[in-house]
Amino acid sequence: MSPELLGLIAWSTLDTLAMVGVATILATLIGLPLGVYLATSGEGELFAAPRVNWLLGLIVNATRSTPFIILVVAIVPFT
Repeated sequence: MSPELLGLIAWSTLDTLAMVGVATILATLIGLPLGVYLATSGEGELFAAPRVNWLLGLIVNATRSTPFIILVVAIVPFT
């Protein structure tokens, strides 16, 4: 391999690691408090707010299923 190609691979690897790091930090900062709140805000729980829990649960479940829906839509033309 040429040194130029190795340099491109190194920079691309660093870019990828930076993107993964930022995504991990953001997911932790947003997801951890949201998950704790969802776990403790059900009916009869510590912070009982069943309507808010239902709404946030709906949003979280819709967001979690988005990659699968995109995958299904992308696979249909290939079959």
